[in-house]
Amino acid sequence: MIVLDPGHRYELQGNKGGRSKVLEFFKDAEINGDGYDGTTIQEVLRALIERVLFLDAQVSGGGTLSFVGVWRTQILELEVRAAGRHGLCPFEARRVTRTGTSIRSGFTPPHHARDAAHEVLRS
Repeated sequence: MIVLDPGHRYELQGNKGGRSKVLEFFKDAEINGDGYDGTTIQEVLRALIERVLFLDAQVSGGGTLSFVGVWRTQILELEVRAAGRHGLCPFEARRVTRTGTSIRSGFTPPHHARDAAHEVLRS
């Protein structure tokens, strides 16, 4: 991997010496001075989940569901973070554990936000 624009643009090596590809994340001009369109970490994780599940269906391997679960949790946390940064969903991020709920800030999520969060985990 070669960093072309730190935090935003990366050149990824192709498999078996194949052609490299550029992975480009959204860059906000208001924050960075210049900007361009690109993808999000969440979208890359969704692609990785689909890819791993596809490969697992071809040749099953141990651990697939455990890291798919981790990636889905990361998607949820990134979506909550992004919504909060844009003032769309100012609620606390909660992590449900076997022993209860860990609270990270100080608001209660509105029903539509909880429903959206559950939909992310189901996808």
